[in-house]
Amino acid sequence: MTKQRVWMTAVFVAVVGLAAPAVAEQLRLGYVDLQRALNETQEGQAAKRRLKRMFTKRQTDLDKMQDRIKRMEEDLKKQKEVLSEDAFATRVEAYRKAFIELQSTYVQYQRDLTERETQETGRILKQMQAILAEIGERDGYTSVTDVTEGGVFYFRQSLDLTNELIRLYDQRHPGGGGGAGEGEEEGGGAGGKAGKAGKAPAKAGKTGKAGGKAPAGGGKAPGWFQREKVRPVR
Repeated sequence: MTKQRVWMTAVFVAVVGLAAPAVAEQLRLGYVDLQRALNETQEGQAAKRRLKRMFTKRQTDLDKMQDRIKRMEEDLKKQKEVLSEDAFATRVEAYRKAFIELQSTYVQYQRDLTERETQETGRILKQMQAILAEIGERDGYTSVTDVTEGGVFYFRQSLDLTNELIRLYDQRHPGGGGGAGEGEEEGGGAGGKAGKAGKAPAKAGKTGKAGGKAPAGGGKAPGWFQREKVRPVR
């Protein structure tokens, strides 16, 4: 190696050595738990209450439909020997149609609930992102990382911005004023648990199977409500 190259290498190392501490001082990372923020802000809690009411109403509707189908099956068993063949076949067809309607309603309800949950979380998260951007600019953060999905194994608690996010969000949106009204029952929303749904019968007398199994789920929910869904019909 020539003397010139040795000299240039030494200069480069010296410059990097001086620059590294400066870069490190400028780099400031922040962390936030958006799942906790959603759960603890006033608006997030209000949205959960709205979605739970919608969920419960839909589960109640499905329970009533399944009870009706169960009564239809019991009537078929009782009247099989007294009805004419044509009359009994007509009753069985009505039973089949009711069961298919139940399956379709279940799938549609689950889709609506998932879409509404996505709307609720999307609206709140968009407002949270704007607040986090303000915090980042105000306090000089280089970047802010969401730790909800468990991708960060360790970070200093002093860098956790979740409490500040919740404080500022509640300050700007007191009482959970966004979204649908507390009493509204809109076409979607999930969360919470409802009463037990009975099983829809699988057969109608000796004339063969009626319907079959409905799909086991209506698509994944975003996770805010622990992926709870209306129960599958069987």
